[in-house]
Amino acid sequence: MQKVFTRKINSHCREDYWDRLRLFNLYSLERRRELYRIIYVWKMLEGMVPNLSGNGKIIPKTSLRFGRTCYIPRITSYSKKLQNLRNGSFCVKGPTLFNCMPPHIRNLRGVQRSVFKKDQDA
Repeated sequence: MQKVFTRKINSHCREDYWDRLRLFNLYSLERRRELYRIIYVWKMLEGMVPNLSGNGKIIPKTSLRFGRTCYIPRITSYSKKLQNLRNGSFCVKGPTLFNCMPPHIRNLRGVQRSVFKKDQDA
C-alpha cells in the first residue's frame, strides 16, 4: 500500500521504493510494525497496559550485565508447525524485538511514551 502510494507522487515515480522512503523520511511497513510491537511491550512492562494472560504472559527479568529484558520460555514438545506459529505470535516476537534494543533504551523507566519513542527512533 505504501509502495503504491509513494509511486503516485509524480516527481519521484522513477525512484526505487527504498529511495522514496528515504526521501520522504518514512519507515517501511514492517519496520513500523516492529517499532509498535516494541513500544507495546515496553508499555506492558511499565504497567500502562495490561499484560497478556496465561502462557503468553510477558515476564520481565533484570540483570546487571544485560539490564531489563523479557524472558521467553522455550518449548520443545510441539511439532515444527506449532513452533513456527508460536514464534510468529506477539508473545514471542514482541519480547524478542524488545530484547534486541540497546540497554539504555530498554532500561528507560518512568518516562512518557513520547520520550521512549524519541530515543527509539534516534
